[in-house]
Amino acid sequence: MARPERQRVLEILENLPEPLWAEVVEFVEFLRWRHGIPETAQLSEPALARAWLTPEEDDAWQSL
Repeated sequence: MARPERQRVLEILENLPEPLWAEVVEFVEFLRWRHGIPETAQLSEPALARAWLTPEEDDAWQSL
């Protein structure tokens, strides 16, 4: 079962006029930044670096 705060936010969002969605996204991104919550892409960077930053990978891309 969802927490009451989460349920309340979802109810508000369901009834929010479409023109306000951009502001909501901007505010949520601000909150994530303020609290140091990284984007999903940033979380995967170390794993991708281990796989991609190798001499074998560099060799594979030389012909392109």
